[in-house]
Amino acid sequence: METLYSLSPGFSFIDRSGLVDPAFEAGLLNKSSGQMLLLNAEIAALLILFREPVSVAEAAQAFTHKLAASPSDIQAVIQASVDTFFQQGILTTGKQLQQKLAYPFPTLQPGTAVKNYLVLKELSATPPVGIYLVKSLTGKRYVLKKLFIHPKASPGAVRAQKKEFAHEFHVLHHLEGCPAVGQLVEFDADENIGVVDYFAGVSLRKFITSNHKELSTADRISLFHQLLNCMDGLHSRGVLHGDIHYSNVLVNKKKQVRLIDFDLAYFWRDRTKKNLRHGGITDFTPPERITDDVFHKSAGPPDFRAEVYQIGIIGYFIIQGRLPFGGHTWREKVATIRQASLTWDVFVPVVIRDLIETALQKDPAQRFASATAMKAVGIETVFSARAVATVPVTTPVAGFLVEPLGLNR
Repeated sequence: METLYSLSPGFSFIDRSGLVDPAFEAGLLNKSSGQMLLLNAEIAALLILFREPVSVAEAAQAFTHKLAASPSDIQAVIQASVDTFFQQGILTTGKQLQQKLAYPFPTLQPGTAVKNYLVLKELSATPPVGIYLVKSLTGKRYVLKKLFIHPKASPGAVRAQKKEFAHEFHVLHHLEGCPAVGQLVEFDADENIGVVDYFAGVSLRKFITSNHKELSTADRISLFHQLLNCMDGLHSRGVLHGDIHYSNVLVNKKKQVRLIDFDLAYFWRDRTKKNLRHGGITDFTPPERITDDVFHKSAGPPDFRAEVYQIGIIGYFIIQGRLPFGGHTWREKVATIRQASLTWDVFVPVVIRDLIETALQKDPAQRFASATAMKAVGIETVFSARAVATVPVTTPVAGFLVEPLGLNR
């Protein structure tokens, strides 16, 4: 029996009338994130077929009279596309829907006791993991993550899920004492929970967007300094975060920084392992790793130089209040990431500007080798009061980087 695919309940079509850019045929709205994927005529025509459950063969048949190709060739192309959409969660199968209906995600309700913690509220839930704000018996607040095992999961699937879940807490244990990283409080493999200390903050994206006009140059430098110290702590311990972007950095009212979400982190020694998971947001993907395929945006997990690039993107955003490389369509954004030069439209501390421009070199060999190497470039001088002195954007930037200091990028 052929597998029937249909559009996932988490996505909905937006027709052309609801789009800002009429050059696209339709949009695909991710209901949980609110992000819109713009579709050209070909992709829109294919995905529209899956508003109702259909097989790949039935979808191919619908295109047979439109394309000058054999049915088998058409079906092969559509199968590859369907596989991609399925992996991305855009398409689902009848079996998956039945499983979800039979076993809805059993999130923890406020007031639920979990060991010595009381659930206050759900922070987020991405099955099979829920994240909750909890308090201990003494009233102190923590963040608790819980893995929910499907009752019908096979022993192999259970082992794989538990291993994947435990990985983040193994990394956090390794990073104990690292600046701006949450401290592991408890991990219980039997209860499938991990607990870290609570940090009351908002995303760096929201913080900068909301406070851009009020932040002083010293405030911005301090935020960047904290992030660089944090990333030096990771890289010097042989850890890559795996998903650096401005929504995985929190800032509190005291303008203190916290790096979060280590579920995709990995040890450099494990870089050759197969099926190494990685994340990534387009705006933070370095030019050597971004692909032309909107559904497979990054060509593999980041290395140290890729994360240096991401530090540079965040540093630029902190200073400028905007991302450096834009583009309305996918192709435009890819082109600017690969080819566009940086532009500065505010007064910039000259040494900070040098630091960021080196981090954002298109050629990874021209970047710092790691956050540790980046920090080593006269870090106390760079982030001292003297570094707050700014220069107009038209002033040439003096050579400040690596060779004069005898350091290896």
